[in-house]
Amino acid sequence: RRTPAARGSGGGPAVAHPVRLRLLVVLAFAASAFYVLKLGGPAVFFTSRQEINETVAASGVVTEGSNVGSAFVKGFGQVPALLALLFYTRRLATSYRARRTPSTVLVWVALAGLNLVVNNPISNARYWFLTVLMAFVFTAMPSSAAVYRTVLATGVVGALVVFPYADKFRYDDEGQRPAQSASVFEPLVTKDYDQMVMFANTISWVDTRGHTYGRQLAGSGLFFVPRAVWSGKPEDTGVRVGQWMGLRMTNLSAPVWTEFWVDFGATGMIGGMALIGYASARTDRRYALAVTRAGPGPGSVLAIAAPLIAGYTFILLRGPLLQAAGKLAIAALLLLAVATFREQRAARRR
Repeated sequence: RRTPAARGSGGGPAVAHPVRLRLLVVLAFAASAFYVLKLGGPAVFFTSRQEINETVAASGVVTEGSNVGSAFVKGFGQVPALLALLFYTRRLATSYRARRTPSTVLVWVALAGLNLVVNNPISNARYWFLTVLMAFVFTAMPSSAAVYRTVLATGVVGALVVFPYADKFRYDDEGQRPAQSASVFEPLVTKDYDQMVMFANTISWVDTRGHTYGRQLAGSGLFFVPRAVWSGKPEDTGVRVGQWMGLRMTNLSAPVWTEFWVDFGATGMIGGMALIGYASARTDRRYALAVTRAGPGPGSVLAIAAPLIAGYTFILLRGPLLQAAGKLAIAALLLLAVATFREQRAARRR
């Protein structure tokens, strides 16, 4: 229990500062508008991921050997819009007063429309759309046991049946290869489920060249450094392993535990995953409190961050970490910018 002195010292749980939240909304519309205009308008977002990638490459934000520019354009074009939508969704879901405020409802509708453009399942990777979907569902209905069970059940079915066929929007009409399968279980042997095989391949790769002792993880942490500045910047772990295997297609998975293995071996992998498990358990306990009436209210930052991280776990489990680091870092930066640790009575009103 905190003392009265602690209550007055600004040590409360993180909540969204009202003014900063409005600035986040402004940033979301401005950054997404720039992203949409840079790619030539909303229509391209309803074609294919291949078309999006080609348009980004043609826009001039991609330099030879470096995707830092495109990562920032995509990241700021998508993440602020998603975070703003989640914050306003939580306000509407938990505050009767907010639901009766026309301006709040109108902002939510506008943000929903914006996300339908920049975060739709057609022009985005399946993993990112799963992040968007899971974060939205658990923000809108955070304490519903029925929703939790439904998500688990449909998630298993979707992963086995729907997920492999959801790759339809990766290519345009000319590059599209129709899904041909004699059984719904045949796609289970494709690259969509290659984590176990890739872990074994990564172990073999490390056996031939040795561990990197933090260098590979440093490349992911410093994802924003262009290769023109850091000429020896590590490539994606999955790409490196694919090149070592002599494969033409190197867009391969590298789950987070393989990243630990590459740098520090079995000991580092066990220690790293133990730290992740410990942090996850603490976050889960605090989230369970944050979404109750005893929590910090509609502005709780943790009530937004936890579902977002849970959804983003799909990307982390697939990897490589270098690909996943950009949006994760942008989300963390924006959440820190919006958060305040001063207890505000207004934030607790229903």
